[in-house]
Amino acid sequence: VTSVLAVIGNNAWIAWMGDVVPARIRGRFFGRRTVFLTLAGATSSLAAGVALDTLSPRGWKGETLAGLAAMACLAGLASIWLLRRQHEPAAASTTAGHDGWAALAACVRDRAGRPFLLYQFWWHVAVGSVASFISFHMLVNLRMGFALVAAHGVAVA
Repeated sequence: VTSVLAVIGNNAWIAWMGDVVPARIRGRFFGRRTVFLTLAGATSSLAAGVALDTLSPRGWKGETLAGLAAMACLAGLASIWLLRRQHEPAAASTTAGHDGWAALAACVRDRAGRPFLLYQFWWHVAVGSVASFISFHMLVNLRMGFALVAAHGVAVA
């Protein structure tokens, strides 16, 4: 359910950003945005892992997790503040109609693309059903530290 809602939200966000970011700079904007967000995500993930690995043996696991949760809440509040400052773009004219359902049906009916769609479907079912257990497995069964789990996440992302 979360993944489906994330896809819907992501598509809405992409459509909104298409209206906000001018076409002439859109590629450069999203390229830089991706670089900065990837660096921020990797750095914060590794820092959280190091903090947990360093402070947990000293009996500060709960406090460390609470601090990380508080930082995540502050980041969420900062995101809300930034979104509220965003200007509303002028309404775009929609003279050309797009029928998303017809396009989806055409993809499904295409015999050449159907094996790929089936592969994608089953791959995501498999990954989605076990993804939440991988970190737990690495921490508990493989006895990896939080920093190493974070480094693994950064490496495979």
